[in-house]
This record gives sequence, structure tokens and C-alpha cells, in this order.
Amino acid sequence: MIERRNGQYHLPADIDRLYMLRKKTQPEANNDKILISVKEACELTGLSEKTMRSLMNENCFMVRIGRRTLIDKKKFQKWIDRQS
Repeated sequence: MIERRNGQYHLPADIDRLYMLRKKTQPEANNDKILISVKEACELTGLSEKTMRSLMNENCFMVRIGRRTLIDKKKFQKWIDRQS
């Protein structure tokens, strides 16, 4: 179980490994999303947030819900395909 060493709490190594495995598989669960955040799009493409936001303003894949700015994943993928 949880151990306390030097005033800090530590999980057993097995739990740490399971946590890391779960963390690695989480992005695959995002494949079924219709809308993605700007941050997620930046991570997927390797573009900076500033570049991504300027692309969103110039093209039609931006979606506003309240104060949140999201990206329509299908439209974004189609736009990327047209660029190549």
C-alpha cells in the first residue's frame, strides 16, 4: 500500500508502472472526440498555440462554446489533407 518515507508518501512500484501505462494509453481514447482543444491540436501537429490560433481564424474549423475555443476535428483533418 502507500508508504511514507522521509515525510513523503510513495506508491509501490507496481502501481507507478500501472499509472504510467494508463497515462500512455489515454491519448488513444481521444480518437472518438468530435471537438478537440487548441492545446490538443498543438500536441497532435507540433505547431505553436499562436500559429494554431491564427490558422483557426483564417479557416473554418473553429468552434466557440461559451468562452471556450475548440477545433472541429473532422474539418481540421480535411483542411490538413487539402494542404498536402
